[in-house]
Amino acid sequence: MGQQQSYYSEAAKADLLAKKIRDLLLLNRPLVTLTPSDTLKDALQVTGPTRTGKWDFSFSKYIMRPDYSLVDVVDIITFIATSYTQLGMRPFKDNKDHILNVTCGELADFSACNPTLSIPADSTVADVLPLMRQSRTHRMVLVEPDGTIFHLVTQSNLVEFMLLNLDRLHPTPDATISELSFHGTSPIRSFDESKLTVEAFVSMQRGRITAMPVENRSGTMNGIITVRNVKVLTTDSFDDLFLTVRDFLKKHNVMGSYILGTHTMTLRDLLRSVVVNVYHHLFFVDDTGKASHVITLTDILDFIASNVAQRTVEAG
Repeated sequence: MGQQQSYYSEAAKADLLAKKIRDLLLLNRPLVTLTPSDTLKDALQVTGPTRTGKWDFSFSKYIMRPDYSLVDVVDIITFIATSYTQLGMRPFKDNKDHILNVTCGELADFSACNPTLSIPADSTVADVLPLMRQSRTHRMVLVEPDGTIFHLVTQSNLVEFMLLNLDRLHPTPDATISELSFHGTSPIRSFDESKLTVEAFVSMQRGRITAMPVENRSGTMNGIITVRNVKVLTTDSFDDLFLTVRDFLKKHNVMGSYILGTHTMTLRDLLRSVVVNVYHHLFFVDDTGKASHVITLTDILDFIASNVAQRTVEAG
């Protein structure tokens, strides 16, 4: 790909970061609103694989403002993994109805790693970027002055914003990630495709990670399983948790549907890959086909935001 002209300058960057985030981000995904008494079963019915909706549920907690909380896929996976670990396979299957009837009030931040953080809807990009990095959360609530929810701002929203405005945020957007010394995270945890899907969720929960490369018998990567795969489940297909990862991914048409990163891809290509393909993780493999490291949305936000902050300090 040929080099594209960069329009980077400190003035252009500062002007961009000073704009209100509600006016810049593509906050067009529907939110699903539930009550504290609604259940996991209700959530599956409104956001199953053939329906639209975002796996962030807002609901009233009937306490002083902010009077809402959020549930996301990490909370769902953590609850499923914890239940399976505590009960074992047979009791877990026997108590499926009880598990599906857990309330959203109980699921809210069950993972203890996605607290509900709120910021004014008129916050600027410069307000949101450091706050999301420092809190290590994946999404925050944009709140109107009267306390109502305007929308959510997520890591995906911010990375999409970075791609659309990369020329004003980074001086060398068409340098390769190798030239930029952007290597992401390693080592990574892989998972055997012959093991059960529910065990993969347990492994992610214990490792506090949200995706794993799937390896075949020879140790070659041939798929990815993520916490977002829980969205394909319905009340009728809940037992698919006990399929092997290979069979689970094949049944739900996600086996082999992934793109690998390369060290020769540019920063622009990297962002384009995760945004266009709606990825939260981009894995890299070594010469043997074994997964070696990963670049996540968190890595991207850290890399670009730290560059922005460093150059701002230097310019000051």
